[in-house]
Amino acid sequence: MDWNTYKALSDHPLYWTRWMIEQCIDLLQQMREEHLAECLQSALGTPPLPVPEDHSGPDATHMFAVQLNETDGKYMLEALQRAERQGLQTHATAGRGLGGFVAAWTEYVQAQQEKDLLSPLLKGHESLDTNAICKK
Repeated sequence: MDWNTYKALSDHPLYWTRWMIEQCIDLLQQMREEHLAECLQSALGTPPLPVPEDHSGPDATHMFAVQLNETDGKYMLEALQRAERQGLQTHATAGRGLGGFVAAWTEYVQAQQEKDLLSPLLKGHESLDTNAICKK
């Protein structure tokens, strides 16, 4: 994959780093939101976005497509808003808080409502699986 396509996909709200997904799973488990945690965990079970040949970032920076159904996307946003209000943290967010988590999920929900956002970015990368991975 070339760097321009990788950067464009990495900046897209439907792609998340392993680190961010893991932090969200931790928060959801603290809140006993097991269904949502399982949905995110399933994203980590898919292949990450292919990286350019000279990419040198650690595994925590690998990007995964997170595609929930619209209902779960909205529940995810509500859960992260609750986590922020309750002052929940993970080991990795202690001291820095959840700054950016709610904003990221807000962008995610907005992106879900727009159709075919990824189509122009995926030209030449049609083999990437962009189907919803959690449809429960």
